[in-house]
Amino acid sequence: MDAQADGVDAAAYFGKNPEATADDLLKTIPLNLTDFFWFNLKMVFMMLFIFWIPQLVRPVMILDIGNALLCGIIAVIGSWGVLWVLAHHAFTKHPRLETIELIVYSVIIVIVLFFISIFVKTGWRIALSSQVSLAVIILGLVIAVIFPFFQRLNELNIFFYLYVSFYLVLGLLLRLPQTRPFLTAKVNFGPWKWVILIGIILVSIAIVGFVYWFYQRRHQD
Repeated sequence: MDAQADGVDAAAYFGKNPEATADDLLKTIPLNLTDFFWFNLKMVFMMLFIFWIPQLVRPVMILDIGNALLCGIIAVIGSWGVLWVLAHHAFTKHPRLETIELIVYSVIIVIVLFFISIFVKTGWRIALSSQVSLAVIILGLVIAVIFPFFQRLNELNIFFYLYVSFYLVLGLLLRLPQTRPFLTAKVNFGPWKWVILIGIILVSIAIVGFVYWFYQRRHQD
């Protein structure tokens, strides 16, 4: 992949028959179904956790296990699709086309996950009382404070760390009597509501694009 990013095609890197050479190399890698199963199971549970975190801002936290499990399975299948796109372009010299396909495919997966997480409800739901929710938030904040002392934050996990910390802090502020009235005050945007919503989505996409550009710039070598 590094050679491909530098403009070296597969034929020049592997030889006259790059696909056959690469296939021979792949055959030497042992197929471990147990590791494959556990990897995908961990990914599903990670997606369960990611889709449960926003529930911290609700007075009563509700975990829709069926919805989160469905999103986790779709995310796993989506990751397989990303790997397929990478493999599909392994023997071609079109890095820009590969990038476009990855972006389009990722956007489709994110949109599907967003609509499922918002509009799909199942009967497999667990509700936590406000007292239990507050205890979970405080425990999460304690873990978030001490986590950087035991695990180094890098470009990949810092965004997940900030994502979780944001909802933990917001969930705590929504439960404090001093800050709850301000954060729960209703604001009527009138006909500008959809304009603001679209603006928020565009700003979010711009932030993600900037982060991707910054990461690529930091890792050009």
